[in-house]
Amino acid sequence: MPRKDPDSIGRLKVINVKKKSRKEKIRILFVLGIAIFFGLAFFLTCEYRVTRFGFLETESKYLHAALDDLNQWQYWAPWIVDDPGKMVSLGEIESGVGASQSWSGKGGDGSMTITRSSPEYGIDFNLSLYDGMYQSKSSIHYQKVKGRIYVTWTEEGKVVMPVVGGYWALLMDPIAGSRLERGLNELKRVVAR
Repeated sequence: MPRKDPDSIGRLKVINVKKKSRKEKIRILFVLGIAIFFGLAFFLTCEYRVTRFGFLETESKYLHAALDDLNQWQYWAPWIVDDPGKMVSLGEIESGVGASQSWSGKGGDGSMTITRSSPEYGIDFNLSLYDGMYQSKSSIHYQKVKGRIYVTWTEEGKVVMPVVGGYWALLMDPIAGSRLERGLNELKRVVAR
């Protein structure tokens, strides 16, 4: 059995540890941050649902006329009102199921097609924005509540962008939500009695 040095018994051995420089610490934190960003991306859903609602002082027949006839959308649809120079083309069918329109302007190209329409509840439509990057199933539904029309505008879809799609989906509520709010306000102005 080896003999122990009597001076080393009960003492800690000091190990010389080189301190990390400030740059090395920043590099480590940066790499760690990138790893967390990409790691979280795998757990985020790319699906989104944005809903806005409001009350309108009008009759449902006037509201439905503004929703069902795509000729009327130029007066209130936010993606058209926000860009007055936008070129809008209507499809062969201009109102009701199958009615479609497309547009191009400084904010990109887009299109929409009405998929369901009923004077009792409103419309459903497929919406494509920013050159097809955002595809959504949308609806503007309404019902009479205490003499006023309660309107709900919903968009739901999936952001198809590798890695960052989940992060974009998180941002869709504030981004698309403000657009829906503007649209409801413009719609309120257009159908006011």
